[in-house]
Amino acid sequence: MQHRETLPTFKSPSPPPDISHIGKYKIEALLNKGAMSYLYLAHDSENDRLVAVKILAPNLAEKKELIDRFLQEIEIIEKTAHENIVTVYESGKWEKGLYIAMEYIHGISLPQLIIDKTFSKNRSLEIVLKVSHALLHLHTHKIIHRDLKPENILITEDGGVKLIDFGIAELQSKSRKIPGSQKNAIIGTPSYMSPEQKENPDTVHYNTDIYSLAVITYEMLTGVLSSGKINLSLVDKRMGKILEKALHPNHQERTADIVDFITEISTYLRTSEDTGNHSAALSLLQKELLPETMPKYEDLEIGLTKTENHPYPSLYYEFFHLMDGSYFILLANTDTENPQSYLPIINIRGITHALLNPYLHSIEGKTFSLSSFATSLNELLFHDKLHKGILTTLLHINPKNETIEHITSMEESIYHLTSKGSMPRLLLGRTPPIGSFLDSEFFPTSDTFGPGDICFIHSFSHAGLDDETKGEIEKTTVDTLIHNRHTESGAMARLLFNTLENKDLSNAQNFTLSIFKL
Repeated sequence: MQHRETLPTFKSPSPPPDISHIGKYKIEALLNKGAMSYLYLAHDSENDRLVAVKILAPNLAEKKELIDRFLQEIEIIEKTAHENIVTVYESGKWEKGLYIAMEYIHGISLPQLIIDKTFSKNRSLEIVLKVSHALLHLHTHKIIHRDLKPENILITEDGGVKLIDFGIAELQSKSRKIPGSQKNAIIGTPSYMSPEQKENPDTVHYNTDIYSLAVITYEMLTGVLSSGKINLSLVDKRMGKILEKALHPNHQERTADIVDFITEISTYLRTSEDTGNHSAALSLLQKELLPETMPKYEDLEIGLTKTENHPYPSLYYEFFHLMDGSYFILLANTDTENPQSYLPIINIRGITHALLNPYLHSIEGKTFSLSSFATSLNELLFHDKLHKGILTTLLHINPKNETIEHITSMEESIYHLTSKGSMPRLLLGRTPPIGSFLDSEFFPTSDTFGPGDICFIHSFSHAGLDDETKGEIEKTTVDTLIHNRHTESGAMARLLFNTLENKDLSNAQNFTLSIFKL
């Protein structure tokens, strides 16, 4: 992909210097050469991870104005911790100048995905919303990005969105100009720049970023890189009105705040004719409640497969990595197949996050107790009037102690297949539905769980299948897992799902199978 220079008034730096280390980072490869910097792939031996290291080109390192520009970028990017913004690990000096060490993002930038028309309309707008929330975070911290373009938006391997490159971002709390800029100089990328940025890049407003994002939105919806030519007749009328306002040449008439743009896009998504009907609109909420992809952990693999033939979610599942290095998994079945199923899911999700907060973010040395968690969850749900009794499976896996424990009131079967075992063993134990009785007692069932062990949970027993079909499917599942025990969990789940597609699951009610592997 051709890289378009953001700062064309600068001469390109000299050829990349022969560098083996930048500070503590071992250089692996040159990723990109910018207008005044180099971006390297490097290895951080202290944390055993790949990082991206950006340096000011050594032949420019004596120019005070460029040093100030680089220092400002460091100052800006260190203020911007957000899930949709590239993470900075550290910054500092090395023998030939300054550097910034950032996360290395496995993914692809947006231009090729636009050309290939990779995303549906809804997925495109979901990406736009994530970029919008990144801009909201920046604007809240008085930062204008000023170089929002598809090349600076990365889609990660797991579908996440990351905003990068703050080389010409402006910190509104400080009066600074781009070093080396001059009258009539173009600072930015013309196709995505607002008229006022082209006229004077040093006096732009927050909604210059909105203008740029509106161009990107148009390109994602049409599947064409605009090259500065926008034809709003190519999008539907409702979206056309949203983009027309966001693209207004006069910034005073343009969408004023990124919050307004977020509201307009969100409302469009919720009420779009493409969602079909009420249940389809609710499915957007379901995407927010349930993880779209399984998390990736160093010492625990997770795979999950489920049927998709019901419009309402009776199943809620979420995964948590606790501060002590252990993992907590919650599966809950509301046993309801109508819009009301969202209420208990939202309820148990909120309570779970509140109870787990101390173990996720603070209180060093605090030990997680599955029994205490279940007792607290039971008490809070019992006193709630929305729903009495929720079928749950609570799973706690501790790789350090090589233990697994569970508390379940669901009719799921929980199996444990050891690394050397030829057949899985069933983990027994049942409790009343969480929230049914105030005085319920919860005693976890425990087992050893070492490297190479697999835990899998399935819902065949209450999937609406006859006994013969359930037995056949369970045997197929066990055989598939045993013969593919060395396969990565996500791939194993997909393999199993493809295998079970040949079975009659037409009557299954949210059939699920979860796989956890150390």
